[in-house]
Amino acid sequence: MWRFRSLFAALSIGITLPFWAILMLLTARFGASRQIQTSQIQAWMRFVSALYAIRYRVHYPADWGGSDRPCLVVFNHQSLFDMPAVYGAYPGDLRMLAKQELFDLPFFGAVLKRTGHVPVNQKNPESRQRSIDKLREIAREGYHVCVMPEGARSDTRWPALFRRGSFQMAIELGLDVRIICLMNTIDVCHRRTLWARPGVTVEVKVLEKISTRGYTVEQAAELAAHVRGRIVEELELRPEERLDAEPPRDALKSAI
Repeated sequence: MWRFRSLFAALSIGITLPFWAILMLLTARFGASRQIQTSQIQAWMRFVSALYAIRYRVHYPADWGGSDRPCLVVFNHQSLFDMPAVYGAYPGDLRMLAKQELFDLPFFGAVLKRTGHVPVNQKNPESRQRSIDKLREIAREGYHVCVMPEGARSDTRWPALFRRGSFQMAIELGLDVRIICLMNTIDVCHRRTLWARPGVTVEVKVLEKISTRGYTVEQAAELAAHVRGRIVEELELRPEERLDAEPPRDALKSAI
């Protein structure tokens, strides 16, 4: 039965996406503020979530005081529904680093380009560096920059190794790092299928900020490992959802 609901939602997205994209492109073309553009993106994410009857339970830390100062926002990448979860939990002007394939999609890719999101070709080191340079520009303009340090969705609930490039940028610019731990978006849609299961309640935990003060650029991998370790710690606190094997023993390592 849930597959019929999933199919209906997918068809609805396919039908409405061109109209939403045209609206977004027109408002951007005629000088809409970045806050308006962000509100439109958030509205679309809420619409997609509503079609699949996805609910989000968001937990904020004691130091949560809004999102006025730009920072690097990172999250563990489990599912296609990570972006709606992050946009729902984080009210700031987010601009994401996303794989090039998303920018090649009809309508959706055009919106990503026009609204300031940054493409990256993970297989090309030069492309990765250009993307990090673009993120620097966006952060200086006052946006919160959002990255998935794993580079791709994980096959399990446990995050893969984190790349250090975005953390190096955060250290250089003096940006704090805000961690968002997604507990179970993988229950909605696993990376090995396009079927999304409706009716899931997604747990989102916004963790405390991590200051980059005291870190040098040479310690970017250490910072990446620390951030990944915090996400692993949070996932370990939920034994009722531990459907996979034990977390990797390399929780304090980081990809270089």
